[in-house]
Amino acid sequence: MLRSMTIALLAVWCGAVLALAQADVAGNWSFTIENPQGTNERSMVLEQDGSTLTGTTTSDNGATGSVSGSVDGNEVELTFDVPAGFTVTMTGTVDGATMSGSMNYGGQASGSFTGSKDG
Repeated sequence: MLRSMTIALLAVWCGAVLALAQADVAGNWSFTIENPQGTNERSMVLEQDGSTLTGTTTSDNGATGSVSGSVDGNEVELTFDVPAGFTVTMTGTVDGATMSGSMNYGGQASGSFTGSKDG
């Protein structure tokens, strides 16, 4: 009985530690993107439910769309479709109110991004 209780408490403690280690990605983000076409700006409004991310994105030319993704610790993956007909995947690392990483344009091109959380 004592062993079972110890294991249960350890499992709860580990879950609490993992929850605390999860990056808080929810909020308004502003990104600078470097890609083969040059430098672009993009904003995102992200909502977070555990490790699941959803939201909206707006490019510097005004195109909007839905974003989905996930967060695992401080590692983030975001995906969205662009009018050119492919899916963009952003893979990066969150450090407090900043995020940086790489972009994949549906296998057609690649780039990098840096972002900051507004407010």
